[in-house]
Amino acid sequence: MKIIFNADDFGITDAVSAAIAELFGRGTPLKSTSVMINLISGRSASLLKDFLRGADAGKFSIGLHFNLTCGRPVLPAVEVSSLTGPGGSFLKFGELIERTGRNELSSSHIAAEFEAQIGAFRDKLGFYPSHSDSHKHVHMLPQIFEIVSRGLEKHKIKAVRLTENISADELFTSQGVPPEKAARCFEGRLAKTGGFYSYAASTALSYPRTFLGTYSVGSLCAETFEKEISGYAGSDAVCEYMTHPGVCDDELKKLSSLLAPREAEFNALKDPRLTQILKKYNIQPVSFHDLK
Repeated sequence: MKIIFNADDFGITDAVSAAIAELFGRGTPLKSTSVMINLISGRSASLLKDFLRGADAGKFSIGLHFNLTCGRPVLPAVEVSSLTGPGGSFLKFGELIERTGRNELSSSHIAAEFEAQIGAFRDKLGFYPSHSDSHKHVHMLPQIFEIVSRGLEKHKIKAVRLTENISADELFTSQGVPPEKAARCFEGRLAKTGGFYSYAASTALSYPRTFLGTYSVGSLCAETFEKEISGYAGSDAVCEYMTHPGVCDDELKKLSSLLAPREAEFNALKDPRLTQILKKYNIQPVSFHDLK
């Protein structure tokens, strides 16, 4: 079995970025991250580029963490007005869900902002992303998924996060979205289960067939990891394990409600017992570059 530990939210703050870069440099099982390109500072961008210049860059995958709910869009707010509030920042997550359920999001605005984030990624980091996922899993909303899929194909980006073992609507109810509101986001669109995967099969996109980490945010430790992964060991599958390592500071408190759990996951990924468990079950940590 192979496993991709992906650190979401690189760039949300310099402290989070530094924590992820430290995990890369320590030789931990973390081999992948996804970048919030609309928030990344010059300091965080330089940190990542400097690390990749000094490392075997092929061992690490750097993806786009497509973001529609935190900070300001890359494009001027007036150009993507269905995605923003009165102050020009992105809608809060709950507001985005509400607008999605009422069919009030403009597909052209979503596509334009996705293109802008891909362009900003290339301009700030000097290369295209290896894969894409999204903040709050918004790319798993059917309207957004179709747009993201087309955009990834256009730029020959071949990997995306999908959650074949978790229904798409469950991703949103697990984040506190009432089931009836989640259901409205899927009405008349891709099926809640299966539709994403048949759609992805019609494209050149690949994805890990198993997705873990949704229910262990903040509780990741050697014991919980072994319990979660043991049922998949021995297979030839590729699994993605979502993580959010980081260090909490005042800047992060302005942007995220996920605070102490980031430090818990940062420490868990440094724990040598994690590597011992991987060896015990013959699980190889890899990146999205290894996804076939």
